[in-house]
Amino acid sequence: MRFERILLPVDLIHTPAGDRLWQQAAYLVHHFTAEIIVLHVLTPLRYPGGVLEAGHALTKADLQVEVVERAQAQLEEFIRIHLPGRPVRRVLARGEVAPEIVRTANAEGAELIMMSTHPRSGLRDALFGVAANRVLHRSDCPLWTDSGASDRVGEFALRRVLCAVDLGGHSRRTLARAAELAAEFSAALTLVHVIAGTTIFAPGGEQELTEMKRELMSGASAELAELQREVGTQAEVVIESGAVLPALNAAVQRTGSDLLVIGRLPAWDRVGGNGSGFSIMRDTPIPVISL
Repeated sequence: MRFERILLPVDLIHTPAGDRLWQQAAYLVHHFTAEIIVLHVLTPLRYPGGVLEAGHALTKADLQVEVVERAQAQLEEFIRIHLPGRPVRRVLARGEVAPEIVRTANAEGAELIMMSTHPRSGLRDALFGVAANRVLHRSDCPLWTDSGASDRVGEFALRRVLCAVDLGGHSRRTLARAAELAAEFSAALTLVHVIAGTTIFAPGGEQELTEMKRELMSGASAELAELQREVGTQAEVVIESGAVLPALNAAVQRTGSDLLVIGRLPAWDRVGGNGSGFSIMRDTPIPVISL
């Protein structure tokens, strides 16, 4: 699997998540010798009626010119810091963020979109996270996201890939593409599946339904083995139980993975509580790619 043209939408605000995403983009660009398109979307100017109309010392047109010039200067500064010496296409677009990202990806023939999701850290970050969610729904292009929740330090590298499957109809394709990606980087591949929780609340406190858990684990193991036989992989297998997001994050920590791969349309319950996988992309402490 190769990505020859990468679209990187940016909001031109220095954040740990944003800076890490630039680093990840630089890593992929170097590996694939890819073309990178850096996009910044200028959202429509909004102001109270009667303000900045003709006759004022500062008109709306003046403000628009200033906004564009400032955005161009900031974009150049980000590129100088994060992608020195790299050929970069710069695109400034006007409109709403998500539709412009999808439109640009289609127009430019992007093979990968990379975005930060900025979890729960202020209105601006929340709005960019909403844009990532909408892009996930509206674009057919693979989406790579970083939540900024990681406390890891050092240069980014792909050494361990974790692939989450729910054993639905799309799981074969998800695993096959994850295997291609891992092979491209000579990375170790681990397969993770989350079974339903088997803990109940009894009068004496929490109680584990041991036999039920054993049966679920056994059934999942058999299905995962068959899935790997069909795809032709021999990945290590991890089976977790309980709520999907905590279980996946536990698997991330246990395996020391650098990237989580999820399917394009995760099922409602077992991978992504909102049916799109965005909750995983927003709250997983490592980059997530939806293929």
